[in-house]
Amino acid sequence: MDRPVDDSAAPIRASDGECLGRGVRVLVVDDHPDARDIIQRVLEESGAEIAPAASAAEGLTILSSARVDVILSDIGLPGCDGYHFMREVRKRGIRTPAAAITAFARSEDRTRALNAGYQTHIAKPVEPSELLATVAALAHKTRAEKTDGASGDV
Repeated sequence: MDRPVDDSAAPIRASDGECLGRGVRVLVVDDHPDARDIIQRVLEESGAEIAPAASAAEGLTILSSARVDVILSDIGLPGCDGYHFMREVRKRGIRTPAAAITAFARSEDRTRALNAGYQTHIAKPVEPSELLATVAALAHKTRAEKTDGASGDV
């Protein structure tokens, strides 16, 4: 199958370790450097570009100046938790698909994350294959919205 060499059309499938492709931009918000670094490494090894943030405030600053395709955020952030962070993101009109990454893995935690504006919920510790599949699905949603004429820009 011949495909044009275009970063925006790079593959974003991710199963069994397949790459996301270049051009997928992911904001990763986590106050724990080790957790943030692991997520960053897995995604970068799959071709994604990462904008790391150590706090909700830093994540909001990045979103005000850069466009991303996917937001991954820890829920247990100090000061401004991930629920408040996502409500603020949505209040600002940013529709970028997002996944909550958290040790809070009960069904009511998932429901609370969805109600705050996340599209999905990933339990810690994060499995690399689940992380890649989730980011691929969310990035696909971003690209589909752009193709349909909806704004996915931030």
